[in-house]
Amino acid sequence: MRRALIAAAVVVAAGSVVPGQSTATIQGHVTSASGDPVEGATVRASVVRFHQGRRRAVDVSFPATTDDHGRYRIDGLARGRYVVRATAPIDGTAQPADLRLPQPFPPQATESKEVVVEAGQTIDLDLSTTPLPTARISGRMLDPSGRPMTTSLLMEPSLRSGIVTGEPNGGTISSDGRFEFANVPPGEYTIKAFRTRGNPSKEGEFAGAYVQVAGADVRGVELKTTLGSIVRGKLAFADDEPIPQGRFYVIAERADLDETPVRPGELAHAQVQQDLTFELDGLHGPRRLELEQAPSGWILKAVHVNGVDVTDMPVPFGTEKESLDDVEIVVTSRGAQLSGTVVDGRGTQIPSYALLMFPVDRTLWYPESRFFKRVAPDAEGRFQVVMPPAGYLVAAVNPFDEQDDSWQDPDALDTLARLAMRIEAVEAARLAVTIRLLR
Repeated sequence: MRRALIAAAVVVAAGSVVPGQSTATIQGHVTSASGDPVEGATVRASVVRFHQGRRRAVDVSFPATTDDHGRYRIDGLARGRYVVRATAPIDGTAQPADLRLPQPFPPQATESKEVVVEAGQTIDLDLSTTPLPTARISGRMLDPSGRPMTTSLLMEPSLRSGIVTGEPNGGTISSDGRFEFANVPPGEYTIKAFRTRGNPSKEGEFAGAYVQVAGADVRGVELKTTLGSIVRGKLAFADDEPIPQGRFYVIAERADLDETPVRPGELAHAQVQQDLTFELDGLHGPRRLELEQAPSGWILKAVHVNGVDVTDMPVPFGTEKESLDDVEIVVTSRGAQLSGTVVDGRGTQIPSYALLMFPVDRTLWYPESRFFKRVAPDAEGRFQVVMPPAGYLVAAVNPFDEQDDSWQDPDALDTLARLAMRIEAVEAARLAVTIRLLR
């Protein structure tokens, strides 16, 4: 089956809609490769967000359908960056109106346009569909003992491909463990099979495969899950600091999204016990061992594996031989404390904002970095945060959705870095600053 797809990147003035502000409109024509209007094409606008370590497209409007002149119009768009894509009818049949991104897989763009639109403006954007060759990917899932497995199976574009992706796609699975993904356009993909964990500190069986599609069917992909690695360790306190009241949790954060389980919510995290020990089970792929939760004022200072400092470094897991029995997580209450207020262009203190902190060292700009911090003001409009010692860039911006981590996109950080205040935070430092709001 051949599917005609087109996508174009559009930037609609960065930010978000505020009450009383006009929204944007994108309109235009969809034509075939020969220039003829395409009737019944489905056109969608999806906002691009940096989420869970990669750029993802999320549908934000109802799809539009082209008329007999190939015209479409999408109204009511908030400010932001969008992917606009058209799916042409197959064999003269229009696409279902409730088709969600991606279906069956994210479209491959045959042209790309970037446009900046102020509030209330209308973008004219014409799209030209081009048929794409598609292929089937097939193989078999097996459990660690070699028996057929029929559990969860997902595929999405590889992070290395640079493609803006939506939610992962599920394939068809038969009772003998054979699976198939149909209508797959050219691209680079990762396929992941996994069985859910038994408890919060244990991840399930997992297997992954990297597949390249270039128009021809890909057969014989074997996914044989493994039980993963076990990590056992102990919490230690720097400088003989007293043990605080409260709970510590340790997590193995993903260092490579292509080689680890799909959903962050399924990552193992372990509570540190009264004897200061912890255990994580079923780990696969490179991970960074970090604190997920700690009593107020306490932060991670160092991670030692068999006496070697691996703080902020990816550690490989997946096999029994890669299990670790001598991990030391060192914590401290002597982090750098930053406090202060935010003022507007006239120097007047403002009560509502989002304070963003990120490291000067770009090697620390990895997903879920412990050096990233977003802080909200207290009732008096002041902020206070404790961070690991490092050089930081600090920026105050208008409040935005707390679930939106688009500011951690390296492109966004590059922009913020040119405008942010730079501070040097050393251990146990107490810094008080006044920061001007960026608009």
